Amino acid sequence: MKLRILNETGDTVLTDEPVTKGMKRVKEASAEQIKKEFDRLVKEDYTPINDKTNKIVNRIKKTDEVTMLYPVIGG
Repeated sequence: MKLRILNETGDTVLTDEPVTKGMKRVKEASAEQIKKEFDRLVKEDYTPINDKTNKIVNRIKKTDEVTMLYPVIGG
């Protein structure tokens, strides 16, 4: 699973798939850590969009690729 976080400072990707060492913005994490971060961001009003279906999701599953969109006031 992959969780891409877009915020005011850029973007970061958390993934439980093997990653190339030295990539600053791609971090390896366990599925549990990714789900925890997903839940935390949802509480902070990020919008989770499934990258494959372009639909809002309310939980992340094993094979999902989700982008968390930073909450924009008036946007």
